[in-house]
Amino acid sequence: MDEAAIRRDLDACLVNAPAFAPELWTSMPDPFPSWTKKAA
Repeated sequence: MDEAAIRRDLDACLVNAPAFAPELWTSMPDPFPSWTKKAA
């Protein structure tokens, strides 16, 4: 595995500090299913 390439690719996915605004994301739909366990 090419660690330098992996780190470079992951670093490219990071959100910079000025763009990090979670309050803007609260109205977005959640694309992931619920993580709560259902009763058996």
